Amino acid sequence: MPINSQQADTRRLVLGVLISFTLALFIAWPLAYLSTITTCILLASRKPITIVMAIAVSLITLVLVNIIYWLFSWFGQFHLVMLAGLFIFCYLTFYRAATGGSKIITLAALLAALIIPTTFNFSSDLAWVVTKLLPINVLVGFLVAALALIFMPLPADLEVIDDNLYFSPEQAHSRALELSSAVLIFIAIFWSQGWTDILMLVFLSLFIHRLVECPSLRYKVTFGYLAANVVGGAMAVAAFQLLVVATNPLFFILLSALVFSLLSLKAFTDIQQTTLAFTAINSFVALMGTSVLYYQIDTQVPYLTRLSQIVAIAAYLLVFFGLYDWLKAKIQPSQAQEVSDSPQ
Repeated sequence: MPINSQQADTRRLVLGVLISFTLALFIAWPLAYLSTITTCILLASRKPITIVMAIAVSLITLVLVNIIYWLFSWFGQFHLVMLAGLFIFCYLTFYRAATGGSKIITLAALLAALIIPTTFNFSSDLAWVVTKLLPINVLVGFLVAALALIFMPLPADLEVIDDNLYFSPEQAHSRALELSSAVLIFIAIFWSQGWTDILMLVFLSLFIHRLVECPSLRYKVTFGYLAANVVGGAMAVAAFQLLVVATNPLFFILLSALVFSLLSLKAFTDIQQTTLAFTAINSFVALMGTSVLYYQIDTQVPYLTRLSQIVAIAAYLLVFFGLYDWLKAKIQPSQAQEVSDSPQ
């Protein structure tokens, strides 16, 4: 890729993410930082975006979140039924993702499946707010990305690569079963402990969303995502410390632009670090998006809390994958022995 193309990609992503992030923090609707994460994922893919596509994906997200809301509003008092419904929904979501489904719709569906039932446990009103705002966040993220592409269009001769996943039905079933089980156990622990931190579910969604496409590298990806989130979190806490000294909104925008520029340039110039650099951007956005709104000047405690949550999620996934692989290795030989012992 020529260097001028790298610079164009970097400027386009910085412009889109910065506009979306500024809108999210200064308008300050709940979970607004998800619109910025949507913008980042779209611009990182280097694909054309149309208004029709934005509206279509937002409408699909709207339908999915309303299905989840009404199902869990009817069966919310039955936790076992909720867990079973969550498992089925996640299984279908992961299966669709592994057989050509949209990555943005997959992420939005996963966020809805985790956040809406959880918020029902302590506030049905908040669950309804999330149901209304999640599709809006997706739409805003799409529109800002489309705006960035209008001001800085992609090269006319760009070869658009289809990066959707196309596993075989057996492979898709295996991925969906494994990841749905990981989500189910985590949510069961989350609910049983009475936890209510939505951002922890956002980080889990981003982790799991990435793991769909690389089953053979899930340990490496988990460690890589942990490192990228720590880098993004470290940048967030450093930015907070500077914002404590200078609370000028213009300084905040320039500081965010600097972080996005550094990470975007890394993403587009070092192919091996591309995904991790975008993950660091999303981590920075999520931490800043919650802390600026809710924690104000108290920066160190939120960062340490978030960092421990990220480490806990990564540790949980590593333990789960280890146990899952061990059980799979135990079950498959016994099944093969039963087949060989059966009469021909």
